[in-house]
Amino acid sequence: MGRVAILEIGHGNFQQGFEVSLEIKEDEGQSLAKLDGKLPANTNIENLYQSWQQSFYRMTGIYRNDENWEVDDLATNIASSDLVTDCWQKVQQLEAKMQLWLQPSADINWQKIRERLAQELAGHSQEIRLIIKARKEELWKLPWHIWDLLSDYPDVGIGYSTNEHYRPPLIQTTYNKVGILAVFGSSKNIDLTEDLQAINNLKNTEPVFLHQPHSRELIQKLRGGQGWDIFFFAGHSQTESNAGRIYLNERESLTIDQFKNALTEAISKGLKIAIFNSCDGLKLAQELADLRIPVVIVMQEIVPDRVAQSFLTEFLTEYNCGQPLYTAVRRAQARLEEFTDYPGATWLPLIFQNPTVIPPKWIDLITTPDKLLPQSKSGQLKKQSRWYRLGQVFLSSLMLTGLVTGVRWLGILQPWELRAYDRLVQLLKSKETPDPRILVVTVDHTDIEYQDSQGMERIGSLSDEALDQGLDELEKLNPTTIALDIYRPNGFNSIIANRVQDDNRFFAICKIQELNNNKYSEGVKPLGR
Repeated sequence: MGRVAILEIGHGNFQQGFEVSLEIKEDEGQSLAKLDGKLPANTNIENLYQSWQQSFYRMTGIYRNDENWEVDDLATNIASSDLVTDCWQKVQQLEAKMQLWLQPSADINWQKIRERLAQELAGHSQEIRLIIKARKEELWKLPWHIWDLLSDYPDVGIGYSTNEHYRPPLIQTTYNKVGILAVFGSSKNIDLTEDLQAINNLKNTEPVFLHQPHSRELIQKLRGGQGWDIFFFAGHSQTESNAGRIYLNERESLTIDQFKNALTEAISKGLKIAIFNSCDGLKLAQELADLRIPVVIVMQEIVPDRVAQSFLTEFLTEYNCGQPLYTAVRRAQARLEEFTDYPGATWLPLIFQNPTVIPPKWIDLITTPDKLLPQSKSGQLKKQSRWYRLGQVFLSSLMLTGLVTGVRWLGILQPWELRAYDRLVQLLKSKETPDPRILVVTVDHTDIEYQDSQGMERIGSLSDEALDQGLDELEKLNPTTIALDIYRPNGFNSIIANRVQDDNRFFAICKIQELNNNKYSEGVKPLGR
């Protein structure tokens, strides 16, 4: 079962610090932990991001002239050393400031948040994802992936969310393959060929391509059919007047508000992922999140053509091969570091996600029969299925318990049980050390020779005289218990018998009667008892 760590950044600002909380949840919705704390003030970090942003814009030479996107060839050609070096300096300054900001602070509760997140990452790095839930757009743009806690977990992806969200209806599309509506909009000064090829290379897909469509064609196609799994857009986009806009062709463009009804209908039919491989898509993500789409992937700033192409190819390859969505995005982000002439390129891709939804894997996008049922009916069947599985487990446990009890009652397992018990005793004994309070006196070959040399009359290995001498020596030690592991069929002499008769510290062994050939052999009573 997967997990999600939600770091919610609440009230506050960079001048005074932010109230924060960390909640760890299982994908099924059970909350495992929730901690509150405070992030310290960081007055320079916002300015450092804006400084990098301006440097990155100058370096790329991408700008918008009226309704058209332009590339400044002169800026591109001279961007080389000075502009790139300046941009790298901004990247290093911002990342250093970011790492320092997220280190332990005077707030002990922030330290507890760090420790719990580190614990979750260490124990569940293969199944956990991190969501930054924040009110301020500036917080989403920061390079959270350079956090020191994530340095050992390069596959842990990061998503972003607003503080307000609602659980969307989880409806499966009726395709037997992944349904993709791929829209290729205005391509002025950019090449969308590699984007097209990346989608064509996907397995188990049924893509429909729209090339520079009219707005009516896009809306009709988005609403039509039995539902899409993925909506993809490549081309030009931007944020203007607090609204996201995509450019369909040289004459037409749309804001999200202008085709929100078609999007809402597509979401109600099963649209789960929207990908905008275009510039300045953060506002697009926010507006789509308000429409309750589960996952949106955008570029948060302007993006050079080569960077956008590389990210899409790497992400779709990883995702189509079975990697979780967050891991696929994180790996594709990391591989953007090859574009050393675009410092900060790894910051550009961003996942905007509804925290109440589990990001689908590629296999989840392919229809199975039970997913085609209406949501209410599917929920009833899931409940019935859960009780059915519990009944199966109970019945299996009962049958297995009866089988084991019957086999043990018949004694079939007894030889193996005894061998196992003997082996366990041997293992335990091998680790034991002698108790210093116990003295063991043995009778060996040397003792027998000594008794014979002294003319003692032995009966077996020990004479009465030697036993009497041994008891004298033991008395000097003031023992609490004396045990004799020797018996004689004819007993010991009267001196020894009388000596131990009333001594409660003395214990001797006996021999019980045995049945042989329907006759009992004679037993031997313990000495002195």
